[in-house]
Order: sequence, then structure tokens, then C-alpha cells
Amino acid sequence: MPDLKSGKLAPKPPAPEPVVDEKIVRLEATLKEAERNVAEVEKKSERAKALVKQAEEAKKLSDGDADATEVHRRAAKYAKSVEKQLAEARQLLEKARTELKAARDAQKKEPKDKK
Repeated sequence: MPDLKSGKLAPKPPAPEPVVDEKIVRLEATLKEAERNVAEVEKKSERAKALVKQAEEAKKLSDGDADATEVHRRAAKYAKSVEKQLAEARQLLEKARTELKAARDAQKKEPKDKK
């Protein structure tokens, strides 16, 4: 009581911590991982395309050399597989974004349903 008489106010109670939905946290982490994966595969894809271009030039310069043709074939096959990885990574990224958006929308709707 002496503190109240001296003009000091009672401390405010701590603000309630926002409820963190573990599902949303997990989905955000998944989204970050998917974004990082897409960036890595895009870099890999750029390198693969450059490799194919170099192999094409080597094939032209070698006048049908079997080794140069084989290198070009392998480079093209590698580039195709990297493009497939990139497509899959982008699909996973979109799926993660969709799931996160759905979870956030569901969380926003929850308080309204309880009232």
C-alpha cells in the first residue's frame, strides 16, 4: 500500500502470449526448406544448361567424334533430369504455400466460430 500512496502504479500484468499453432510453424519451416531447395535446383539447372551448350559446341567442332557425341548425350540427359527435379521442387513449393495458406485461413476462422 505505501507504493500506491506514493503515486506508483501497480505493474501491469504481462500481455498474454499469442497462441502459436505448431502446425503453422511446421508448415512455415517446410515452406522455407522448399524455397531453398528450389533455389539450389535452379542454380544446378543453369549449370546443366551451360554444360549442354559447351557439349554442343564441342560436338560441332569435333566433326562427329564418338567421345564428343557421348559427352553431349550425357550432358543432355543430365540437364533433362535436373529440369525434372526443378519441376518437382516447384510443385512441392506450391503445395507448401497452399497448405500454409489453408492453415492460416483456418486459424483466422477459429476465433469467429468460438464466439
